Amino acid sequence: MLLRLLPILPKARVWIRRTLGETLERAVAVSTFGFKRLGQYYPDDLLESTKVVLTAEVPVPPLAEWGLNRASLLEPQQTRGITFHDTFFVRSNEKANESLFFHEMVHVVQWQELGLNRYLALYGVGLAQHGYRNSPLEVMAYDLQVAFDDPNIPAFNALARTRTRTDQLLEQFRRSSLVNRLALKFL
Repeated sequence: MLLRLLPILPKARVWIRRTLGETLERAVAVSTFGFKRLGQYYPDDLLESTKVVLTAEVPVPPLAEWGLNRASLLEPQQTRGITFHDTFFVRSNEKANESLFFHEMVHVVQWQELGLNRYLALYGVGLAQHGYRNSPLEVMAYDLQVAFDDPNIPAFNALARTRTRTDQLLEQFRRSSLVNRLALKFL
């Protein structure tokens, strides 16, 4: 599966750079939204450096155009948020949804930990093999979001927890096949 995704990576990189460039002027720091709890989970400098773009429709990569069979799993009309690098896009009507912001912050940390190529490879393989909701990077984000939403669970260091789990996921992916080990050497 990973070998099938490798030729798509250059297209994805170009699309992401273009999308971020086209929306740069509208991007604002997460910290400007005034959420009270996010600062208990993420350091202030990360909340300041991470950007948000409010939009009517979340930009979704043209996966079907790139030949991915499961492209319909990421539909713009269903997607409330999406993250690319240190920026995430959220539907305007979700701008007060601190839980959604928390979820997207998990993806920001995953991007930081994995880098562009590894993030896209792991996300793409996870999406193709498991579907959107059960892809490993999404499972991690949703699990941490559930903990964030539960008033009975004390605040935790989401940055450290996400980094640790992402590293574990990468190692598990690496060990799962010789193809993955070889491909990751070039990503």
